Amino acid sequence: MSFAQEVAFDSWSDFGPLTRESIRVFNEVIRRVSGISYEPHRVSTDNDMSYRFLCAATNSQGTTSWDVLVVVNEPVKGRPRITGVRSLL
Repeated sequence: MSFAQEVAFDSWSDFGPLTRESIRVFNEVIRRVSGISYEPHRVSTDNDMSYRFLCAATNSQGTTSWDVLVVVNEPVKGRPRITGVRSLL
């Protein structure tokens, strides 16, 4: 499946504003990441268990920034985890 097909896959909602719940999930997974900071701007969900965040990524020196898609899965039991990060150059 191509990246374009994956992004357009119909089980995902359209990208929209961040919600209180999506911010909670994002903050929980992103605090375990070091070296790059991510700022989420929009979110898409799949059955309220997986999230795709459109983010601005910035290197640790703050000198380079780029757009990324951060994919997060939140299992019924256990902590949410990042399952993918893709550059959107």
